[in-house]
This record gives sequence, structure tokens and C-alpha cells, in this order.
Amino acid sequence: MFLPFVTAVLMLGIGIGVLCLNAKRPTNQALAAICFLGVLFFAAQLAAKYLGAKYPLDHSYNPLPWVRLKFGFVGLMSPLMVWVCYYLVSGRYTSRRNLLIKLSPWVGLSLFLSFFAFSEGFIPNSSLPGNEHYGRFSLLYFGPMLIGQIAVCVSSAFVAPTLRGVRRVEFKFITIALCYLSLAAILVETVYATWPKIPGMHGLTRFLSYSVYIAFGISAWNVASRRVYQSGQVLASLLERAVLLTVIGIPTALALRFVVPREPSLVAAATIIAGAFLLLAYCDDRLRGWLKLKAEQQIQAVAAELHSKAANESDPDRLLRQFEVILTLFAKCSAVVIFQRDGKNYRAADTVLPLAVLDDAKVLSKGWASAVALARSPASKMSGTLESILRRGGLAVLVCPRWEKQAPTVIVGFGARENELPYTHPEVRLMRELAEVVEGLYTRVRLGLQARQSEQLAAIGQVGLKIAHELRNPMDALKSFSQLLPERIDDAGFLRKFSSIVPRETERIEALAEQLLDLARPRKYNLVRFDLHRILDETLVLCRAQLHDDGISIVHDFAAQNATVLVDGDSIRQVILNLVRNAAEAVASNGGSGTIELRTYSTSEGVCVEVEDSGPGIPKEVRPRLFEPFASAGKQKGVGLGLAICHEIVKVHRGAITADLNREHGCLFRVALPLAD
Repeated sequence: MFLPFVTAVLMLGIGIGVLCLNAKRPTNQALAAICFLGVLFFAAQLAAKYLGAKYPLDHSYNPLPWVRLKFGFVGLMSPLMVWVCYYLVSGRYTSRRNLLIKLSPWVGLSLFLSFFAFSEGFIPNSSLPGNEHYGRFSLLYFGPMLIGQIAVCVSSAFVAPTLRGVRRVEFKFITIALCYLSLAAILVETVYATWPKIPGMHGLTRFLSYSVYIAFGISAWNVASRRVYQSGQVLASLLERAVLLTVIGIPTALALRFVVPREPSLVAAATIIAGAFLLLAYCDDRLRGWLKLKAEQQIQAVAAELHSKAANESDPDRLLRQFEVILTLFAKCSAVVIFQRDGKNYRAADTVLPLAVLDDAKVLSKGWASAVALARSPASKMSGTLESILRRGGLAVLVCPRWEKQAPTVIVGFGARENELPYTHPEVRLMRELAEVVEGLYTRVRLGLQARQSEQLAAIGQVGLKIAHELRNPMDALKSFSQLLPERIDDAGFLRKFSSIVPRETERIEALAEQLLDLARPRKYNLVRFDLHRILDETLVLCRAQLHDDGISIVHDFAAQNATVLVDGDSIRQVILNLVRNAAEAVASNGGSGTIELRTYSTSEGVCVEVEDSGPGIPKEVRPRLFEPFASAGKQKGVGLGLAICHEIVKVHRGAITADLNREHGCLFRVALPLAD
């Protein structure tokens, strides 16, 4: 009596739970009705067993009516409730009236079976506990039931391939329990009713009966709950655990029976049981790893790709766009959209997710929400708003990283799949893991950008006095000429000086302003695979003519075997141009003629570019602050911001720029860049 009681409690709990999830949903109502009929079935069975055990002793009450009542409930469930679930889950009806018309023949058949179960032709009055048998007309009960069950199985086989999206997933769950397992149970019961003396048939009927109800309970919960599972996933998981329990449970039972001494030994029994549980956990973990069912195995490659992109990108917004492409390929969906926190909203392109809507729909607390989950949940104003936002944005599920004190900085939205199948809960868990990776990398890159901007602003603040000093000389000259101009407008010598000095001083001010802006403005880098030698060749084309006019020769030796780097081409070109121009100015200050050498060579970590000149070298007082803003050696052109800008660019590219400071004459700058992965 224990198993019927446990099964009845399970069905009662599932029925109540299904109604609590969404009592207004027709599918939930039908599933709950079947659960409650199952509870009544097992209640009648328990009553029959209890009274049957007492009947031989006092003949006080015949259990036969309870046996017939049990089969009466079965007649209501099959075929009527089976067909109700078939139509509701598949959606193959146009209105309630159309549904009633389609169910009308099965209503009549189920009523007939329920009333026929109380007839003597089905179970004779002579059938008593210990001498149970079916009547000669029992096939009038099992035959129509079997026909109805075969009909729903055949119809399901044709309908299932035509369904799409969540209907297909739900329909597969329902057909496993209510169609195929029920057909097997009714078929075996029919054989037992016809040939009751076949050995083992009675035990097989009981096993299949409990299997149908347990499988239906699992299916009902999966069809009604917010979480979506696929029948194949659930079946594989159950089979895996069942095999492990069998393989480990049998030796454990034998050990408890034969190894433990006849005298009770709690220590030995507890040791065996604890060892069995540890072995079960270990084998389950190893088996799931071997079958590649563990979450960390499935997202390992994707997480590595996300880390690779983050290592080569310094702009947070552009990084998120790259993440979206990677996640779209992972999910095999229409698109992935990453929403960023903006005050009381999350924004991405034209889609806005209000924080109030997300809180009401419990997206942040639960960590996810999907169109399927919202459709299964009780309707509310906010959930309806969120569902319409998802529909307009073409999104099927939202996931957010785990958080404790404040809402996450990003939320990831996954679009619908091409086959329209919903995302299962194991897949949602994987998405949440990846969302955590995305948020962590995005936050790191964003903080890095803020730190670089802070460094730039700090550098500008530190050199404020130097800016004033640099501006004073040209501004004084311009002021003096502007004051003298009205008085000496007819002085030809004055005008010649004016036309010579004023443009030059204006250029100095303009160059200072441009370099300051270049140092201060946030840079956006587009890192792509480049042949560094190609960038160097283009740089030589830009500066060779000017160097030739100045009497400076430039030679190059590109010896690096592999020069493929992941860089922003324009930025690296600017670095090389700055170094070459600095070298040209140094050579010019040393007499006007000389040589600049441009070399490349391979290193263990990447490729190195060297720019060497034959100038006077770097003054000792400048060397300690060489890459700081305004660290100038008194050049005629520029104000000493070029090397600071070069240092910032190379740093973003995960490289290094250094100078050989041990030279008495000449200067050597070295730029090291990592190779592209």
C-alpha cells in the first residue's frame, strides 16, 4: 500500500502546483484534472486493498465497488482526458466550441466505459479478494479504450512533425506519458484480462500503471513550469541516474545483507551507505564529463574566445558588439543583443528595458526570463509589457549575471532560433554563465578605459603651467605685432617681419593645440590583422620625399620572419611616423645631413621595430621622463607630446616602447608588438 499512497501524494502535489503556476491556462487546467483523477484512482485502489484485507475476517464490507470505481476513473482518463491534452497542447482547434465538437465522440465513449466498469459483465460479483477475475465482456471495456489509445498515438505521430516552437516540445512530453506509455499499459492490461494465467502479467500491469502516472507527473510539471526542458534531455538524465543507481545499488544491497554481521552494526552499515553515496556522486560526475554534459565543458571554448576578444580590444562598446557576434554563433539564433545599464533603464540600440518592468517580472532576482516562461505565468500588466518588448525586439530570452548588492551592468538578450524551438533551462544556465563572463570582461575593459582617460586628464593637469609657458612666447610676439601694426602699417621692413613671424608663431600655437587634443581625446581602436611590414612601407612612402629634400637618407632592413600583428593600422602608422620625424629633427639639429635606419626582427614574444638615427642623442636631463608630456629636448618643431602619445598607443596594443638610454651619440627607439593569435 506504500507505493499507491506515495504516487497519490505525488499526483496531488503536482496537480496543486500546476494550478498555482497558472490556474487560468487551459493546458494547466487539463493537466491538473488528470492529476486529480489519478489521485481518485489511487484512493479507490487503497480503499479496495484495505477493505479487501479485512473482508476475509468479518465480511463487513465488500471491496468490489471500490475496484469498479477505480476502473471508472480510468475510463474517464482514457480516452477523454488523453484527447483533451492532445488538442490543447497541439493547438489543433479554433475555438472552445470547435474543441467541444471534436471531443464529443470521446466524451460519449469515456462515459460508456465509466458506467460499464460497474457492470457484472466487466467484473462479476463473484470476484472477491484473492479470487479476482474479469467478466466475459471485459473486452467491451478494454477494446474501445485500446482503439482510442491507438488512434491518439497514430494521430500524434503525424501531428508532432508539423508542430513548431514550444508546442512541439510540450507535445513530445505529453505523448510519451499519455500516448505511448498508456498504450503499453492498456495493451498489457487487455492481455491480462484475456489470459490471466500468463506468469508475471499482473506485476507487469502494476509496473506500467505506476510508470504512466510518474511519467505524466514529470511531463505535466515540465509543460506548466517556467523552465523548459526537452523530453530527450530529461529521459537521458533519468536513464543515466537509473543505470548508476542500479549498478551501485545492487552491490550496496548485497553488502548490507552479507558483509554486515548478523548482529546489528550501525557503524558498518553507515560506512557502506556513505561509501555508496560518494561512489555514486563520483561516477555521476565522471560519466557526465565523459558524455560532455557538464556546463563548464560546453562553454569553455566560447569563454576562451570572449577572453581573446577582450584582450585585443580597448573600446567597451565595440567589445560588446564583438561579444554579440560570438554569442550569436554559440546560440545559433537570429541575433544577440547586450543591454547596458543606463540609470533606470537598460538600453541597446532602439530597445529599452525599464528597470521597474524587470523587477516586477522578477528577471533580476531569478536571473532570466523568456517569452515561453512569461506565456506560462499568470498574466500581469508588467509581464505583458516585458513580453511585448521581447516580441518587438525579436528576443526569446533574457539572462543577467548573478549579482548581490546592485543590478548588473549588462543584460544579454538572445533572439529566436531558426527552428523556433525554445531555449531549455540547461541552455539558460549556460547563457547565464556566459553573461557573467561578458560582464566581467566588459567591466574590466571599461575600467581600463576610464583609467587611461584619468591618466590623460591627470597628465594634462600636471602640464598646465608648461602649456602657459609654451604659449607665452608666441602670444607675446603676436600681441606686440598687433599693437605696432597701426603705427607701422607703411613700414616695408616691419611688414616683412610681420609676414614671416606671425604665421610661424600661429603654427606653433596650432601645433600645440592639436597635440594636446590628440593626447586628451579618447581613442577608438579598430584592431585587425595587419602585416607590419606593409605599414612600414606605407610610412616610408609618406616621409621619404621630405627626408630627401632635407638631405637625410633612410634605410630599412625588414628581417622579421612573421610580422602579422593585431593592431589599429592608422595608430601604429602614427607611432612610426612620430619616431621617424623625431629622428629627422635630431639629425637636422646635428648638421643637416645623416642617416635614419628602420629595422624589424622577430623575438620570442612577437616582432620588434627599431628606429635609429645619427643625431646628437637624448639629453641626460630628459631621459628619466622621456615618455611624459612636454619632455622636449628643445626641438624647433613640436612641444614634446609625440612620445607620450606613442606610449599610450603602444600600451593599448599590449606592446612596449623603449629607448636605448646608454648612448652618447645617436638615438635608438624600439617598439615591441605581440603577434596576432
